[in-house]
Amino acid sequence: MLAIIVEEKSKTFHLQMDNSSYIFQVMENGELEQLYYGKKVHARSQYPNLIIREQKTATVAWRQDRPDIQPDVLKQEYSSFGKGDFRYPAYQLIMKDGSRISEFVYNSYEKFNGKKRLPDLPSTFDDVSDDSETLFTAISKIIEETKLDYVKWDMNRHITEMFSIELSAETQLEMPHRYILGVYRLYERLTKAYPKILFESCSSGGGRFDLGMMYYAPQAWTSYGDELMNAGLFIHQLTKLRKDIKVSNDFQAILFVLEAVN
Repeated sequence: MLAIIVEEKSKTFHLQMDNSSYIFQVMENGELEQLYYGKKVHARSQYPNLIIREQKTATVAWRQDRPDIQPDVLKQEYSSFGKGDFRYPAYQLIMKDGSRISEFVYNSYEKFNGKKRLPDLPSTFDDVSDDSETLFTAISKIIEETKLDYVKWDMNRHITEMFSIELSAETQLEMPHRYILGVYRLYERLTKAYPKILFESCSSGGGRFDLGMMYYAPQAWTSYGDELMNAGLFIHQLTKLRKDIKVSNDFQAILFVLEAVN
């Protein structure tokens, strides 16, 4: 998971991954300076403790009144050629007059979902901004390569630290509901694309009885740890919903098979 945190006032950009952080900022001269890359750190409005200035002698400065900004020794995000920076540049331009001096400065930024494709270059990306689309593609590939005719959809694990970087603080409680809607969308696409495959859900989609899940998967698996009395009560309640019930002796589990209702 990637979070992009932008602090407008300090012009600081924080790319926060699961276990690492990458931070850079816009310098006074308009160019980008890398501040930090390493173990994940907390997001802040600014990071003055990460700014390193090594003022060296016989080194060109950006301006006379700012001798501490020496392009040749700064950790620039995208180093140019000239203007006091004599290292190998990240790019080279040749002007009409033959000059190779360039200076790219920050103008604006844009955030978008996914990652842009890089033609003819190896890269991982998701430019459709839809995780269910990515899962659909991956699952479809497995189904077609292995010629599956049965899928047990195991979802009996809890989601910990449930939050979404796409939601505001006021709407974070919508995360569980939005997650299940995403599962429904994925199920809808798979069952339409592969109507002859039997999809069996597990714990009705995550540790609870979900009739919405049983709309897509006509068969549901409860739990290996069902105590007989509780299982009996569960069966009794399900029979009121016009469900056919089958018992699997092999695994001592209960399968619920939907009856077609006109």
